[in-house]
Amino acid sequence: MLYTTGLVGKGERYVMAVLTTHPAGSTWSASVKRITTRTSPSRLCSVGVRAGAHAQ
Repeated sequence: MLYTTGLVGKGERYVMAVLTTHPAGSTWSASVKRITTRTSPSRLCSVGVRAGAHAQ
């Protein structure tokens, strides 16, 4: 399991935590790349988190 946290919303008002599990045998670097891609600002905007509010 990996996790990342960040502040989101206007004025970075909210804390967001993302917990992830990865396939057995996944390397740490592949898992980090996967979570980084999925928490990118453009990806988060596509699921409703406003621009400028992304995981740090």
